[in-house]
Amino acid sequence: MTHQYAVEIVLTRRAAVRELHQTRHRVTYAANADRSRLMTVQRGKSPGRALEEVLACAAGRLLQVRLPR
Repeated sequence: MTHQYAVEIVLTRRAAVRELHQTRHRVTYAANADRSRLMTVQRGKSPGRALEEVLACAAGRLLQVRLPR
């Protein structure tokens, strides 16, 4: 059974409008007013899998989101 998880991505810099527009083709999300945080809801078997799915799509590549391992 898959569940839905809220994923919040905190950016180290403000995202440009063009970057946000390009990533919305792959992931539906909401950005805050200063474009430094993104929120989305993602399906997954666990919270970690849901986060991996978000990072594997355009949001991870275009905005260069990196997690400490």
